[in-house]
Amino acid sequence: MVIQARARTRTADPPPIINGRRVSLRPLETDDSPVLYGWRLAADNQPWLFGKGLPAYEEFLAELPHLQQRSLTLAVFDKHQTAGFVHAHSLNIDSQWCFVAAYAVPGYEGTSEMVEAAAMFVDYLFQRFKFQKIYMDLLEEQADQFQPLLGSLFREEGRFVEHLWIEGELRDVLRLAVYQEAWAEGRDRVLISLRVGDEIGGGGSRGRSR
Repeated sequence: MVIQARARTRTADPPPIINGRRVSLRPLETDDSPVLYGWRLAADNQPWLFGKGLPAYEEFLAELPHLQQRSLTLAVFDKHQTAGFVHAHSLNIDSQWCFVAAYAVPGYEGTSEMVEAAAMFVDYLFQRFKFQKIYMDLLEEQADQFQPLLGSLFREEGRFVEHLWIEGELRDVLRLAVYQEAWAEGRDRVLISLRVGDEIGGGGSRGRSR
């Protein structure tokens, strides 16, 4: 996607550990590699996250250190297993924006665990990097879940018509954005509704809630 040539894209800070009520976000570990590779190979994977092409597993392992140098990927951890990943890429510190994406392993799609993880991650990015806005590029059916929040929390800022070839057809991609002002206004409501609390980091995992 769009990356300004002179933009600062990384911080020297180590990846955080963020604890919520149902899940925790933590840095990647070696045991996460097979699940992360599954995301890489997923049929609906967005190619701008990792680059084009499907490498062999050994090649993918070699890519991971370079991936972490230009992006931030955290594992979503539910008790004793990886539930998915949240991923920030194209971090533009100077212009104060980035892109985020999420992947849920089978069984966690559309669950409260992944919703909580995404909210915690967005909150962390706004607080740590002082971004003005955060983008998400989604397939149209993926964007439907954000429809109730369009206009209040999220804005639709673009549509790429017939942009990705997936499962035998060209699909539209929608670009949504959440602005810092809108997040600051709606943050407490979102986090309280998820029972995360005013300060992310004090909760514990209590199992799945579908």
